[in-house]
Parts: sequence; structure tokens; C-alpha cells
Amino acid sequence: MRHVFSRHPNTWPALLLACCLALLAACGGGHDEHPPVAATGSMTVSIVGLTAGVAGAVTLTGPASYSKLLTAGATLTDLAPGAYALNAASVAQGTAALAPTPVTQQVQVYAGATAGASVTYAATAPLALALQEVASGLSAPIFLTAPPGDSRLFILERPGRIRVVQNGNLLATPFLDISSLTTTSGERG
Repeated sequence: MRHVFSRHPNTWPALLLACCLALLAACGGGHDEHPPVAATGSMTVSIVGLTAGVAGAVTLTGPASYSKLLTAGATLTDLAPGAYALNAASVAQGTAALAPTPVTQQVQVYAGATAGASVTYAATAPLALALQEVASGLSAPIFLTAPPGDSRLFILERPGRIRVVQNGNLLATPFLDISSLTTTSGERG
């Protein structure tokens, strides 16, 4: 090398400059770099008002067919930017229902940012059961049903008859009577 520089003394500064530029480029220097822009965002969903052992029912849907069921609060990451819909459903707790507020909400997620949403559950009126007499004069009723879309009640009597209650009145003629084919002795009927 010494021999080359001695023959061409003007090449030394150019070679030195080329080496410095190569070193700066390898180290990432020499030009202004900006950090990469985030392509996704995140969302923190808070679910409050639930007692221990009771799970929430919050569905989050969004861009690119995104869908996730949340049963407790969470922070969701790597979400595509866009509009997300939060839908909350009531949940059961013993004999009471817990209703969410709000039931629905829209949340906008931006790239590089964290959006927030909150659902609060609260008890509604407790479930109330009551007995109501629908007919009298029956012989050992054992089952009651009402077909969908039909206002009549059908009551099965143990001796083998199906009786009909229509508009609050027990019809005199059974819907079906097979009492002559059955017996009620013992546990039969």
C-alpha cells in the first residue's frame, strides 16, 4: 500500500473521505432518521360492577372482521386503526340480572395511541316468580304447555286427557281423551 500512495499522493484524501463516509453509513449516522410510525393501536376496556365469579359479556368488533368476547377488563394491543363497536349483554347473578351501561358504544382506535372504553354492570330488579291458577275442575294435572303463537293452554291430566284453556275458560270437551286406554292405579297414568 505504501508504494501505491507514494506514486499517487492525491488519492490519500479521497480514500480517507470514502472510509469515513462508509463508517458513518454503517453506524446509521450521516443522515436524519425518524423512528418508524406505529401501524397499530391499542384499547383498554374496563368492566366494573361484577362480583367475584361472575363474568361479563362484552363483545368487541372492528376492522378486518375483528371480534373478541371479553369477560373481564383487558388491554388489547395490535389493533388495526379504525372504528370498533362494543356491545355488552346482561349477565345472571343468582336470581338477579346485572345490566350493562352503556349497552353499546363506538370507540375510535388510532395508530400509535391507546383508546379507552368502560362498561359498568349494576343489578336490576330481582327475578320474581308467582303462582297463578289458570283453571279449576281438573283431575290431577301434571303438565301445562302453550304452543308458540297460540293463545290456548294445553293441560295434561294424569287419567289420560288433554284439556284446553282458551281465553281464561276451561273448555268442556277435552282436546284428546285416552282415559279408557290407561289406568291410574299405583304410579300409572
